[in-house]
Amino acid sequence: MDEMLRTSEIKINSTKTKILVCARDPKVRTDIYIGNQKLEQVEEMVYLGSKITSDGKSVHEIKQRYALAKIAFSKKHKLLTSKKIHLNIKKRLIKTYVWSVATYGCETCVINDTEKKKLEAFEMWCWWRMERISWIERKTNEEVLRTVREKRTLIDAIFHMLNERSVSVFIIRLYIKVWFVVHMASRVLYQDLIFFKNLIRYKSIDENITEVVIKKMFGYLWYLSPEAAAFLFFDPHLLVDTKRKIVVALKMDTGEDYINRHVINPKKSIWILNKDLEDFICVSSIQFYKLYKINTDFLTTDPST
Repeated sequence: MDEMLRTSEIKINSTKTKILVCARDPKVRTDIYIGNQKLEQVEEMVYLGSKITSDGKSVHEIKQRYALAKIAFSKKHKLLTSKKIHLNIKKRLIKTYVWSVATYGCETCVINDTEKKKLEAFEMWCWWRMERISWIERKTNEEVLRTVREKRTLIDAIFHMLNERSVSVFIIRLYIKVWFVVHMASRVLYQDLIFFKNLIRYKSIDENITEVVIKKMFGYLWYLSPEAAAFLFFDPHLLVDTKRKIVVALKMDTGEDYINRHVINPKKSIWILNKDLEDFICVSSIQFYKLYKINTDFLTTDPST
């Protein structure tokens, strides 16, 4: 920790910093020090208004949200249950002022069947209270829904937010890094190749978003063309052995392994996992140097010199 803080030039107040370990085994302990000060390990913490627990579940967070939402309803009880206000207006008020409290931070929640039932129960609680329907009247939830002219929409709204979370996670884990790392044209092909390999592996995490991104991104693979691959020689970070393989590939005929963005099939994208940089080089790459009148004598010398 101390080494990381020195290299990053970051200062952390050890008395205000705590550690939380998320694991299936609640007995997992960790010892992290800043200087001689051991950081305290806690079982739960509130971060950006959401409670995070060591077991990784959202039971406590969801219960807390229900309680806060019911308190918000109680504060506006006269307004939300008034018979003088139109039904549609009351429904909009509930969805705006009550549901927003219940669903705050739900993008980080883990919702299983038990939590789903609780969400549906809370939704019905709102409609029962709004219409002042007592359990003594022995009405079913379906009858109440017909009375308020509504369907069960709260759980759908939350799942929509969870889908947005999946997109955010994908952007943070894959896309942002590539966007900020690629600052030189000579590294574009290398970074694109790494990105597509990581994208295909990401399929094991989220298959739906991976399929959509692959289908979209495979229309913008001109960086993987043989001509664009000629930039690799100007990449100072590229290994010497890789440059030697590229020189060998330049002298070979195109053959069956000629790679062009027009022949890449998104449905068979897994083949790219076995491809290296030299696989995108062929005789056509020389056209890049001829186009910009670049002397190719450097190709006859060893890249290490």
